[in-house]
Amino acid sequence: MVFFDRLLLTVYVLVNSALVVTGLGSFFNRRTLLESLFLWQPGYVDSQILLVLSLVYILAGVRLVYIALPLAGKKAVVQQVSLGRLRIALSAIESLVVRHSLAYSTQIRAARAKVEERRDGIGLSLRLSVTPEARVPELVEGLQKSLQEQLQQTMGIAVQDIQVRVESIAVSKPRVE
Repeated sequence: MVFFDRLLLTVYVLVNSALVVTGLGSFFNRRTLLESLFLWQPGYVDSQILLVLSLVYILAGVRLVYIALPLAGKKAVVQQVSLGRLRIALSAIESLVVRHSLAYSTQIRAARAKVEERRDGIGLSLRLSVTPEARVPELVEGLQKSLQEQLQQTMGIAVQDIQVRVESIAVSKPRVE
């Protein structure tokens, strides 16, 4: 949720709260804003302004509902193939990247991946834990090239960039495979 959406939500909640308080006040026969609005004699221009404000308020509510609902369409890479569309889940790409990273070198102890959809492909964010004897620059450069080739060959997805972050230097332990 971006700043604009948070601001919109705040205003929306405040207006709803005012309407609830006004409604409760009129329910208990106290003079409220709602009663004042009923006694007000709107003119033609005032009615148009009220209509526009009401439409803006309804659109703000629709916007808030839209951003609150999870959209399944954003969790996959879609490609057009000869007989239809191919949807590859981002979680499937992430698990392939993690398995490939761990198999690439015994100097990589742990890996976590996050895939982001880009205009002409995907972007990868990879977090690694490596052994103390690893030559990190050479290891990362080789892994990046290998991942790019692997994803292009197996899934036909162009990798735009691969960001690698080494989070820890792990003590060498025998790997169980």
